[in-house]
Amino acid sequence: TYSKRVKKMGHRGFVGGTDPEAWYGIGKLQYHYLVSQGLKNDHVFLDIACGSLRLGQYLIPFLNNKCYYGLEGNDELIKKGLEQEFPIPDIIKIKEPKFESNYNFDLSFIDTFDFAIAQSLFTHLTIADIELCFKQVHAKMHKESRFYFTFFEGDSSNNPKTESDPNDGWFYNFETLNKTAKKNGLELEYIGDWGHPRNQKIICAKKQSTSH
Repeated sequence: TYSKRVKKMGHRGFVGGTDPEAWYGIGKLQYHYLVSQGLKNDHVFLDIACGSLRLGQYLIPFLNNKCYYGLEGNDELIKKGLEQEFPIPDIIKIKEPKFESNYNFDLSFIDTFDFAIAQSLFTHLTIADIELCFKQVHAKMHKESRFYFTFFEGDSSNNPKTESDPNDGWFYNFETLNKTAKKNGLELEYIGDWGHPRNQKIICAKKQSTSH
């Protein structure tokens, strides 16, 4: 567990948001980007590695009730987010977001989704864990579902030789991610720049069409 690190760094610091501008700014960036891509309030949304609800603080009030699903390995982060990032606690009662805590991308708590995002998750994952994520996400997609994820673009040869770690950084090129996605029934569209302050690039994944 990473509970000691969360305690030491704080729930914002653990996900790299000690500076309020980084915390709110990256949450807003995701929110505005998703809305620009067609996210509506009646869509079912899956927030993968939702952390302390940096995006959730904007999306939960925006979406209809029971439309937000958050997956996070560390339930301590969810708890802190719910306690400290919602000035109007009643919004949680009204909107009834659903949360699940595990590290193996078990998405059994959701039937299917319209939109999903994994912001700054693949920047901390080995390719084996990215593959597991692709596989599990694919199982919950319908033909119109869209899954956006960010990554650090670069040379993988200097990546840590350890297991995935939320406080370490991994780099990938598009070809590697695309090959892994195809094996798991996904088609990737490279989008690239989307205004991220740390220069994380963004990709959109869809279910491969049956004509393939």
